[in-house]
Amino acid sequence: MKDTVIGSITNGSNGKIKERHFALGPYKPKQVLAEVEAYFGEDVIKLTAPGGRLRGSLRAYLKDRSIIVTCREDPERNDHETGILQQLSKYCDDVPVILGRTGPLIFQSDVGKNRLNRAIHATRDPAEKEELAGKAVQGLLNIQRAAEKTNLRDSLPHLGETRSWVKHFVTVASRFAHDMRLDDPGIDVSALGEAMMQPPARFVKWDARCGNAALDETGQMRWFDLEYSGMRHGAEDLAWLIADESWPLDGEMMTALIQDILTEEDTDNVEEYMEYLEQYSALHAIQRLRLIVQTARRRGWVGRIEAIKYDKVGADPRMAESLAERGAYFAGRHANTAPLVDLFESTAQAFRDVRAPKPEQGISAV
Repeated sequence: MKDTVIGSITNGSNGKIKERHFALGPYKPKQVLAEVEAYFGEDVIKLTAPGGRLRGSLRAYLKDRSIIVTCREDPERNDHETGILQQLSKYCDDVPVILGRTGPLIFQSDVGKNRLNRAIHATRDPAEKEELAGKAVQGLLNIQRAAEKTNLRDSLPHLGETRSWVKHFVTVASRFAHDMRLDDPGIDVSALGEAMMQPPARFVKWDARCGNAALDETGQMRWFDLEYSGMRHGAEDLAWLIADESWPLDGEMMTALIQDILTEEDTDNVEEYMEYLEQYSALHAIQRLRLIVQTARRRGWVGRIEAIKYDKVGADPRMAESLAERGAYFAGRHANTAPLVDLFESTAQAFRDVRAPKPEQGISAV
């Protein structure tokens, strides 16, 4: 799918620029173009917005290549992401390379137009889907392994380390049940909270949704948008991936695939790792479902194609139903999260009712 074109140039730098309502941080397209041309000493042919006009990145097309220009709203995020990528790219080929920087504008290598969320939905071949899933998991683990070779451990923030954060995370199930006008699942908040309290053992990308990875023309997959990275258990990145409403593979397949890929570099106890991952994934799935329902109630449902194209919250009832079914699978595998199964199953049924509404149902079903 094509990017949103927000500026174009003809006949080199003397051509005309079509400018639409867009800004990258404090910069308008003309200013971004001028900064790129000054830094690289080349004419910019056109600028596009890979994620639409509301995202903090542009793709700049030069004569023989394209680059990504980013500018985070928070200046500290700019510094944070730049430092992380500069270190990780020395030890793995699973992230963009920093090409340079001028002020708040960061120039990164272009990891490709074919985002993972689009690629994995575009193929109907189960083997190809599984291959893409394996690349995604392997890439996240490669990044974590690369981080172990750097000094990032000493400088990155510890994510979700407070008991208040963990309590809020664990009790999302009760809030979601209330939103859905369903019975409280009655989980043991104390026991599940203890299971979710984890030391900052590994690098985590965070926000590892499948829209934040892309494939280049050779098929190499890389993960981008690392501005929220920090330290935690490590399995959280895989949970972000498999508890993403845009993710089409079921829980059983992903559990088997991840177990096959994990090595001693990632964990010294695969069983405990998977137990934590599946419980965390169940809770993360509820967070995503709650966001989906809130979005649907506020703005209505979004079509699957639009949600995937622009990496929006997947407020599509079929995608949401699939996520609820996946959540039920993960929750049902452990005593701490087993009470969540009924909540997931009731939620999945509500999304089915939206897809095939009866007179008394429809959008009100959620």
